[in-house]
Amino acid sequence: MVDSPSARYRLPGAATAPPATPTTESRTTVLYRAALGPVRSERYLAVFARFDLGGPWRPTWHTAAALCTLNWLVFRRLWGAALAYGVLLLAVLGLGRWWWPVIRTWPSGLQWWLGASLGLLAVVGPGLAGDALLHHQVQQRVMKAVAASRTMAEARTALARQASTPLRLWGLVGINGLILIGVLLQPDPLVVGWTRLRAALAPMAAEPAPPTVTGAASVSAGGSAQVAGPVLMSLAEPREVESTPSVPAVPEGGTPMPPPGPAPAQAPALRASPPAPPAAGVRAPGVRYGINVGLFADAGNARRAHERLRQAGLPATRETVTTASGPRSRVRVGPFQREDEAKAAAQRIRALGLDAVVFPR
Repeated sequence: MVDSPSARYRLPGAATAPPATPTTESRTTVLYRAALGPVRSERYLAVFARFDLGGPWRPTWHTAAALCTLNWLVFRRLWGAALAYGVLLLAVLGLGRWWWPVIRTWPSGLQWWLGASLGLLAVVGPGLAGDALLHHQVQQRVMKAVAASRTMAEARTALARQASTPLRLWGLVGINGLILIGVLLQPDPLVVGWTRLRAALAPMAAEPAPPTVTGAASVSAGGSAQVAGPVLMSLAEPREVESTPSVPAVPEGGTPMPPPGPAPAQAPALRASPPAPPAAGVRAPGVRYGINVGLFADAGNARRAHERLRQAGLPATRETVTTASGPRSRVRVGPFQREDEAKAAAQRIRALGLDAVVFPR
């Protein structure tokens, strides 16, 4: 290749023009290249050439725009699209939180389908529209640069100042790295975030506990106390309450009928001085305690509550019972030998965001 006379006799220190472009490229391609910058320009030039030729529309896929949407929009200086994407994302999250009381009543399968559809739309939409959006923006920049410049060299220089550079790319990578390091330096960020999320959603997913009644302590015919203090008993679960020994009926004369069989020799003494009820927190003879977590209409919610209790080290059980409203999944914890042990376990259960009602078994 022979140098031109002007290049051969260029004076030292003279201003240099932009590098000459190959004669095989059109002016549009040269301007596109200057506006895109050196990062993956060949790939975009091939796609832009197909767009400029027209013809039937064929979708193109852009992985960076799909998986790193905001980063890609900022890197390519698509500020309007980045703002619109961020506002749309916040609007979807806000509407989801607003409609959550209604959405949580849907079946679990429908909830997962809605979440997967929104996530797929957030990925597939930018992936299919990324190339067309960048082509439109680059065209607008080229037309503005050509209209404001007197020569091609000035237009190329103006476009190059707005192009994306490798330094800008590494700057975005560094910013994302700092954000990731800040998240990882938190104490167990994934565990803490997941625990807080599940604790916040558990009260909304669980059904309210059945109503309870308070009963006084009862004394059997033999004089032994059956339950010390108030008794919490679920109305919906009568078959779980242990029956106390039957008390002989009192006839009209007012004298209680003795029970069948020979009476013990020391029975009058026992009746005259019944033993004092056990102190609070001490197990009465033959009494154990359990904790009713709740009845769940959704078996999935019951399974998740049962798993949380088991992960917390609590002896949880799950079974299906039949009620007037249909089959329900019941979750319980226990049994415990002492009342204070059951109350301590109930406090741990409430700390997980679940209901806990102590009852005797």
